[in-house]
Amino acid sequence: MRSPVQALLWQVVARHRWWFALGGVYLVVAAIVPQVLSPQTLALRVNDISPPAVGQYLAAGCAGVLLHWMLVFVAGGGELERSALFKRSLVLPVTSQRLALVPMLAGAAALAAGWCYSVLAVMRPAGLTVPLAWPAAALALFLAVLQVVSWLPLARPWLRIVLAVPLLCLTVAAALLLALSGLGEGLTAGILAAGWLAMLWPAERAVALARRGDTIDWPGWQRLAERVARLRPRARPFRSPDAAQLWLEWRAHGWLLPVAIAALVVMMGGLFLLADREKIELGWRFLHLLLVMPVLIASTLGANLGKQDFSSGYELSPLLAARPISSARWVAAKLWMCAASAAAAWLLVLAATLLLLFRPGFQQSVLQAIETAGPVRSTALALAAVGGLIVLTWVQMASSLWVSLTGRAWVANGFAFVLVIGILSACTLAVAFVLYPDAKQSLVAALPWLIGLLLAVKALVAAVILRELLARGRIRAADALRLIAVWLAALVASWLIGQRLAAELGLAVASGQLLAGLALVIPFSRLAGAILALDWNRHR
Repeated sequence: MRSPVQALLWQVVARHRWWFALGGVYLVVAAIVPQVLSPQTLALRVNDISPPAVGQYLAAGCAGVLLHWMLVFVAGGGELERSALFKRSLVLPVTSQRLALVPMLAGAAALAAGWCYSVLAVMRPAGLTVPLAWPAAALALFLAVLQVVSWLPLARPWLRIVLAVPLLCLTVAAALLLALSGLGEGLTAGILAAGWLAMLWPAERAVALARRGDTIDWPGWQRLAERVARLRPRARPFRSPDAAQLWLEWRAHGWLLPVAIAALVVMMGGLFLLADREKIELGWRFLHLLLVMPVLIASTLGANLGKQDFSSGYELSPLLAARPISSARWVAAKLWMCAASAAAAWLLVLAATLLLLFRPGFQQSVLQAIETAGPVRSTALALAAVGGLIVLTWVQMASSLWVSLTGRAWVANGFAFVLVIGILSACTLAVAFVLYPDAKQSLVAALPWLIGLLLAVKALVAAVILRELLARGRIRAADALRLIAVWLAALVASWLIGQRLAAELGLAVASGQLLAGLALVIPFSRLAGAILALDWNRHR
């Protein structure tokens, strides 16, 4: 490298260069799409009040690219251990000011340029009316706050969450208040840019502390923990190794989903209560948002729940790998942890829905909906919907355990790459169906053959996994039969409930198609394969 700045930038982006390339390709393609589509196509909307459908799709992809860039510059190319900087970065022959300034300035420039490009080349040509200047400055300030919190050498990793949640809430609230205050886009962007400049000194101090080997702790927490420990009754031994493993899994991962839900509820609680209070339909939209939040967050957490803890790498430590517990029982403890985490998260969600009852007219709207549908029918539908969402939350967490249980970073990165490509392909296919209805009919005609092929592949993979588990002695034949029986019971129960719900909602769904779709969606190979993945990780 010809300069320290180039070396620092390369260190930040080197591990993610292929993801940067993929994001760049998407931004180029997204800019071409509005130029080749007709104005009538770009004006298509899902309903009268929603933005143009093509613009929403393209904007969501741009937001995903910018989010990835933000996470890369927050981590500084490193891992979230004591400090989110590479350890070798701390001993580079550069000043702490430069070590902090380079990723901050590069990240702010990348996000601002990416936002301006997305607005000018993608969103506005696609029919979206989006401001240009102040969101770019807000993204830079948001990144700076995250960088300072991430770079602080905290003795306890959870202190990052304690610091990050209120700071991010204040940053978002300040940006929104400035945008809605009528100061003008230029003045608002200038104030937010001044806030970014104010974060330079805290960032330099955080890097300097990390380079000296200092750590920031909360002594009061240690004293409080000691007092609570004295008040607690005498600890008793765990009844079994399985109970001990479940306790360990909860300490490592179980709290993540409930804490994430609680943080989002705190951040959005004011919005639920104060935003457009006269609009009753907005309360129903907030309710829908609350109900899908656990499923969406669980889908992002699942692939990391197989690690030692949320801040560690993929490889197991020798101490944990050599524990006297079988891989099957270890995976079972993780599955129970996922169930407990999903239950705790949904208790918070159901409690948060009570906030919506304080919106004017929303409680009366709920009672009117219950009277229209009938108390018995509405109660049954509500229980089925909530129960199904709870199970779906658990499935999203449990079905991706195998990714991190392999202990290989390349497996996790490959899975993420395939997942992103799959999501983009599905969204592109959905937009194509809107634009070309004839293509939709052709796919619907070929859908039974496609589902049959996928079911055959799924059955083959399941047979190979069960054969390997039995050959290695990881499970017994009775355990394999029990797994198959549980999966079949879940399939039949889901099919019966799905048929009943379809009849109640007046949906014309063929029972055979519903059964085949559920058989394809309900996981078996991914859950059973988690045992093989952990076995692979433990025997390196």
